[in-house]
Amino acid sequence: MALPSSSPFDIIVITSPDEKAAIAVRELIISSCGDFDLSSATPTLLRHSANGTIFISSCDPYGTRLGSGGGTLSALAEAHEAYCYYGNRSPTTNDSQESQQQQQQPPTVLICHAGGESSRCPTQITLGKAWTSLPFKKEENDEKREVVLNPTALLISTLSHIFRDIPRGSVVVAASDVLLSFNRCCGSSNSNNHLGNTKTIHFDNNSSGVFGLAVPAPLSIAKNHGVFVVADSNDNSKNDADGWKLQATFTVLQKPSIDTMISFTNPQCVFPTTTTTTTTYPNTNNSNQQENEKGILMAWIDTGVITFLPDAVQTLRELSRTVLKNCTRVGLKELYRQKYYDGSNNINDGDDDDDNNNKLPIGEFARGVAPKICLYGDMLHALQTTTSSLPSSNSSCNNASALFGALSKHELQTCIIPEGSFVHLGTTSELIDFLVAGVADTHNVSDGSGGGGNEQRTKIQSFAKSIGISSRSNAFVSGFRRDGIDDDTSWVILNSILISSRWNNKSSSSIGEGTVIENCIIPFTGSSPDDGTIEVGKGCLLSGIRGDLKGRHIRVPSDMCLQILPLRKERRWGAGGGFVCLCFGVYDGIKEATTLYGIDLNQVLHRSGLTVSDLWDESIPSSRRTLWNAKLNPILTCADEEMNCPELNFSFLEWIKSLHNDDAQLNASAFEGLKQWKESKRIAICDIRESVDSEAEAKYRSTISSVEVHQLNLVSDCLLGQKHEPCDFAHLFVGVNKLLYPSKDHPVMKRALKALDNVSYQTVEEGRFHVVGRTFMVQSELLSSLYGNDDEPESTDIELPLNLASESIAEAIARRDTMLSEDKYSPCCQLLESMASMATQRCICAEQDHSFVYTDPLPLGTTVIASAPARIDLAGGWSDTPPISFEHGGAVACLAVLVDGKRPLRAQCRMVKGMRGIRLCTESRSLSDDETLLRSSETTIQILADLESYCNPESEAALLKCALVWLGLCPVDYIQDDVLKMTSIQPFLQKFCQRGGEEDVGLEIISSSLLPTGSGMGSSSILAGCIIACIAKCIGVVLDGIEANDEQHSTSCSTETTNGTNSLIHGVLMVEQLLTSGGGWQDQIGGLVGGLKLATSAKNILPLRTKTRCFELSTETVSNLNERLILVDTGKPRLAKNILRNVLRRWALRTGDIVATVRELVSEASNAIDYTTKGDLNRLGICMSKYWDLKKTMAGDSSGVEPENVNRVLQLLNSSKKIAGGTLCGAGGGGFLALLAVEGTSRADIELAVSEAGTENFKWHYCTVAVDGLLICVE
Repeated sequence: MALPSSSPFDIIVITSPDEKAAIAVRELIISSCGDFDLSSATPTLLRHSANGTIFISSCDPYGTRLGSGGGTLSALAEAHEAYCYYGNRSPTTNDSQESQQQQQQPPTVLICHAGGESSRCPTQITLGKAWTSLPFKKEENDEKREVVLNPTALLISTLSHIFRDIPRGSVVVAASDVLLSFNRCCGSSNSNNHLGNTKTIHFDNNSSGVFGLAVPAPLSIAKNHGVFVVADSNDNSKNDADGWKLQATFTVLQKPSIDTMISFTNPQCVFPTTTTTTTTYPNTNNSNQQENEKGILMAWIDTGVITFLPDAVQTLRELSRTVLKNCTRVGLKELYRQKYYDGSNNINDGDDDDDNNNKLPIGEFARGVAPKICLYGDMLHALQTTTSSLPSSNSSCNNASALFGALSKHELQTCIIPEGSFVHLGTTSELIDFLVAGVADTHNVSDGSGGGGNEQRTKIQSFAKSIGISSRSNAFVSGFRRDGIDDDTSWVILNSILISSRWNNKSSSSIGEGTVIENCIIPFTGSSPDDGTIEVGKGCLLSGIRGDLKGRHIRVPSDMCLQILPLRKERRWGAGGGFVCLCFGVYDGIKEATTLYGIDLNQVLHRSGLTVSDLWDESIPSSRRTLWNAKLNPILTCADEEMNCPELNFSFLEWIKSLHNDDAQLNASAFEGLKQWKESKRIAICDIRESVDSEAEAKYRSTISSVEVHQLNLVSDCLLGQKHEPCDFAHLFVGVNKLLYPSKDHPVMKRALKALDNVSYQTVEEGRFHVVGRTFMVQSELLSSLYGNDDEPESTDIELPLNLASESIAEAIARRDTMLSEDKYSPCCQLLESMASMATQRCICAEQDHSFVYTDPLPLGTTVIASAPARIDLAGGWSDTPPISFEHGGAVACLAVLVDGKRPLRAQCRMVKGMRGIRLCTESRSLSDDETLLRSSETTIQILADLESYCNPESEAALLKCALVWLGLCPVDYIQDDVLKMTSIQPFLQKFCQRGGEEDVGLEIISSSLLPTGSGMGSSSILAGCIIACIAKCIGVVLDGIEANDEQHSTSCSTETTNGTNSLIHGVLMVEQLLTSGGGWQDQIGGLVGGLKLATSAKNILPLRTKTRCFELSTETVSNLNERLILVDTGKPRLAKNILRNVLRRWALRTGDIVATVRELVSEASNAIDYTTKGDLNRLGICMSKYWDLKKTMAGDSSGVEPENVNRVLQLLNSSKKIAGGTLCGAGGGGFLALLAVEGTSRADIELAVSEAGTENFKWHYCTVAVDGLLICVE
């Protein structure tokens, strides 16, 4: 939280429990209190860049325990030294006379004391409750942000505001382990800024005396704090609309009983809430509140903020230089020198002079002579009030008389703030309840042992909202669910990065309702739940958990606290023991020994077999045994040689979980966990502060930098490093599909897109077009998941650049931003996906040489007919689809088949003498009677512009046009040029047909399919192969794979054959890229090459190369396949385009389940080949069914990949054991269903079995193995 640009404080001193902690919190000061000039900084001194405020991270000198009063004198002395060090000058001042006068005055100082040892809230022991992490909503420059703050930063910000008119030279002392709010809690609408319209304190030129800040609190709270009794508790007339004024103090009571407060009558100590304020308190239980007929009784409690005005400060300075100089570092050093060096020798801290062996170390000496003075007891009671008296004889201060004599001349006043409220989070359960109930509106929060009901939670919510508490800040969470539901709105997570696997689009780890997680980093690098999961129960607190799961499964019972902390090097036990794990129950009484892990201690001992000696050293008497000094917390070994990360081996939790489950006896894993716990080195909570490396812990917390920056860096690294890891943007969400930053114009959204843009710019310059493609596809998926689809129709004419370069990337980004500003999300996603497709095309077509080998063309009038079978993909499909095929590597097992004994795909070509131009015809014929023409279309090419629609799959004869373009009919840039495209096609055609010097020649091409559109049997790609083959044969272009006797495509080949750039197989792939249909390579290999094949492509080899290996099947296997294979036209054409889009988006994100599924698809292809060649068709059927499940995973649940009637048919046939297996051909969504019947089951049997399962539109076909692939006939 940035400080105001003009702070009232010249110096801010922040105290810590010890010197190591003081050095440690320096990092937290830097990270939470704004920008600092580190050039002149020391380990404990910092100077704020904006306003010149000096920050001091301090502690009581030499290990003394001075109390809050003595610590104030020590801090004041250090402030004086620091002010001298920086030359009495703020960099923001000028040389005006007024500024020079200010420089001659003492500085205005804020002293923030850290508080006690946090024994009741052990997770805060290391750095103190003053640095408790709190999630906040912050609004700055019209930007809403979720940030992590702490009580210290909040206190400094708040006090800087209300004390902005404080007289120069004053000193404000505050306890930084509390939360203060000076807004009215109930009904506060300002949840984004805890200051709101906070008023200020009116000093009315008063520069003398001392005053305390008081807010109203119920008597049940007041009895645990100091209480101010003012002249008239009900009189609020001294305050006005702009601020609060000081008034006389009658007396100060220290932790008075309720009866004592009520007994005060003149003036009254208590007052009903309705007369003064409606402030509510989170730490109160309704049953303990005192009421009268006017409302709940309240008292003015001490907030811990005490202000010494300039004349009183002078008194404090004089005390620190004289009778109480033993409270300061300089004074203690002077006393030490006088005792051991006759006041003449200079000494350094910790000197050990051999000539004076009888002297004590300076630390031991200091602890013997330093007093302990309480600010809120000794000092306040020494001040002048209406009932001033001499200090009591039982004062804890040894210098009571001197203190009284010095301070009694100063009046103690009170500034009452009726709108104010005060929270002290003393225990772990109070912290959890405050955070969880403070951000929840609808879900229930466990009362635990605190009680209070719904009204209590309402009060907690009111206070939390008044200071801006949030449910998540600086947190990235992915792959976690709540109670089986992907919904994280009931968690509080801050300063943490939690990533677990998502399997089948479901989270594999879980976090229970009402759990708080802070300062945790668990990066997940696996791809399935087997790589490790976490299950956290309800109402837990997890802190500092860090490291890789490495296949482990962590189970944390409900209402447990788990924290990992680094140990100091000198405190590490054994090899690699660099961390300690605090483990206790949220509601355990730390200073008691009644419960352990939330279970009665006697029950724990009885059921586990543990003894008292397992928990406590014998030196601790039974009367003093508590959880505070019990050896409960195991030392964890390190996962790395640098000892920076612990092994996340929490198997010891199994026995604790077994106790929580009320298991009659511990099971094997619980016994193993208990054994591990007993054998581990363990330390007590009371040893934590001395054992933990607080500096390392503070640095760790502060270096969990902005989760947004961290996550965007992860995404960028993932893309640039071509990693098969998730590109996850969960920092943009709260829960599932609920935007954290719903506006597309929000700076966080803009930064996410900017990070992706930077990757595109960098990689296009490097020529890494596959990364460019993935990056654009990630953008499309991100925008689609954030904003869904709109009512804008997709454009049929997305204009793309001619090439990929920085300029075209910038143009696409500008068009994207324009579309987003107009809420045109669907066209925007279409643009991004088109850019991705263009990048993929570059990867396949890169440096493609279009120079073909030619032979003599066939005579004019000769007709070339190319025909081919269809194909069934048995396993591995989707791995052949670019970019998956070259980013991961692909493998597909496919089988060429005849449908009802026919080769369903055919194309023919002939050159016609005297004809001009090109005649293109596409036909769809009946499978039952191929003479019956169902549909046809015809188009002619007379000028280059007639080819312009070649890249639009929806245009007439687009496939034929693409084949002509790829075979080199004319340059592509001619077609796209507004002038050149009007050129006649004829000169290009004459050259294309090798008839340059002859009379006009025309070209006639006809494609024909017996399969319906969307069959899923590879018809488009196989037909493209037929078209290319017949044209090439006709005009004399030599391509590998055209002739029937090509060795490389012999069905009996036993070696792999590479499909080079001059092959028919590669040509089809190129044509489909020109067509922008984004197809893979399995279809053409499946149909153009006969029999059974394994087709593969290697990863990271560009341009893309495929290989084919054919396998000869025995006559018996072929016969069995012919008998058992059945094809069913489901009557619903597949929607391959939409399914393809889903798959490519999901692949771009690389979710764990997608990467694992692709890996399994590839491995299953080899299994399918193995089963088929061995004639094990039952295993092949199982493989086909598994393949179908994998295809459904690739497409996603909402893709419509499996029509309802297909699902019913497959379930019915599998349950009745009519089939060994089955799959929809191709991408799914409809088309043809390939079934492998159980041996002895006929097609008629299967038809009958499903006759009442919604199959009225099904058409049943015979399916037989096609030994021959592409065949060419010349007539």
